[in-house]
Amino acid sequence: AFKMICNIQGGHGQKVQISHLGAGLELGLDSEVEKHSPALGRNAVWKKTSRVDRLPKYLCVQMMRFYWKATPDSADHQGVKCKMLREVKFGETLDMFSYCSDRLKSILKVPRDKKAKEEEEEAERKLKGDGKGEEDTEMKDADAPADSEMARALAMSMSSGPPPPAGPSAGPGLPPSFLGTYELYGVVCHKGRDSSSGHYTAWIRQGEGEDKWWSFDDEQVCEQDTKAILDLNGGGDWHMSYLNFYRAKE
Repeated sequence: AFKMICNIQGGHGQKVQISHLGAGLELGLDSEVEKHSPALGRNAVWKKTSRVDRLPKYLCVQMMRFYWKATPDSADHQGVKCKMLREVKFGETLDMFSYCSDRLKSILKVPRDKKAKEEEEEAERKLKGDGKGEEDTEMKDADAPADSEMARALAMSMSSGPPPPAGPSAGPGLPPSFLGTYELYGVVCHKGRDSSSGHYTAWIRQGEGEDKWWSFDDEQVCEQDTKAILDLNGGGDWHMSYLNFYRAKE
C-alpha cells in the first residue's frame, strides 16, 4: 500500500483554491525549499517537484484537513488545532497517470495507447455496420468455437519458441496491462468541527464495480450507494472524507 497527501487550501485571501482531489494531490507533490544559492550569495526559494515512480495495488489518499494555527494574540500563545471544512470533490475512480514520473508514464502509455486504439476501432465498426441480421450473427457465433480451436492449433504449430516476454510492470503485483486507474472502495470519515473531538465512521464498497456500499457507525450498519459516498466531500457539519482507499482496476 502507498499513501498520498491531498493538500487543502482555500478561503478568503488565499491565492490557491483547492476544490478537487486532483488539484490537492498535485499541490501535495510540489513544495518550496529555502536553500543558500552560491550564485546569488543569499538564500533563495527553490521549487521541489516530486513524482510517483512506482504504483501499488492499493492506494490511500489522506485529506489534510487538520492543521495547527498559531495564535500570537492569545494569552498563552500556544496555538490551536483546527479543521479545514472546505469542500473537496473526488470521483469514483482515480487516474494516477499525471502524477507519475516520465519513466512510469512510458510504461503506462503502452497499454493506454493499446486500449485507446481498440476503442477507436470498435467505434469505427459500430459506425460502419456490417448489415448483417440477427440470423447471420447467430450462425457466426455457432461457428466461433470451431474457428477458435483451429486458430489456436494453427498458432501452436507455427510457434517457433517461447512466447515473447511481458512488458514491464508499473509496480509490484500489477499486470503489464494496468492503465494506472484506481477504483474507490473505502472511505474513513470525520464528523465535527473540532480536530480534538468529533466522530469517525467507515464506508466500504461491497464488491468491485458495484453500486452498493455499507456505512459503519459504531454498531449501526446501513446500506448506501455511490452517490452518497461522493457526497462525503466536506463543506459542512456532515461526515466528510479523511482517508480515501483505492484499489487498482485490472
